[in-house]
Amino acid sequence: MNALPVKADRDALFSQIAIHFKSGTLLKAQQCLDTVLAGDPWDVPALMLRAMVQVRLKLWEGAQADFSKARSLDPSDREAWLGEAVCLASRSDVYPALDLLERMLEAHPKFVRGHLQAARLYFKLVVLPKGQAHMKAALAADPTTEERREIEALLKEEAALDQKRYHRPDFEALRRQKAAQAQS
Repeated sequence: MNALPVKADRDALFSQIAIHFKSGTLLKAQQCLDTVLAGDPWDVPALMLRAMVQVRLKLWEGAQADFSKARSLDPSDREAWLGEAVCLASRSDVYPALDLLERMLEAHPKFVRGHLQAARLYFKLVVLPKGQAHMKAALAADPTTEERREIEALLKEEAALDQKRYHRPDFEALRRQKAAQAQS
């Protein structure tokens, strides 16, 4: 398809998208975004917005594809990394999601929401030490008041689950302990 002829057309489409998004007519918003992206398939903001619409519609594969393309076009966009990881996790591809989050957090260690998402996934896998490490990193990254509340709620929920959980050994702690004993 041809590019949109005038900036005014693009602006009009984005106005329609905003109206559809706010009113909850997400399929119409997605159709408008499809039109924008038909004219410019490298429009990162449009890709991100379409991905967010698809997440709300629970169209995980389409959303992941858009987040992935946006991430490849702008590797510094933390939201694209996070969005793709959320889509992967929602499709039960937890380990690829964790790998993506860990790579993103290497480049952006102060990204609180990235640490929160990683902690949630590690807690679901019952890898408590890594989940706790990400929670500590999130707290050290100067979270907003809302993020701090989310961290506290997640820690409270995890503590309640931990009381009901059958514990398996902390293999990382056991390895460290054996290594310390071997050095002495």
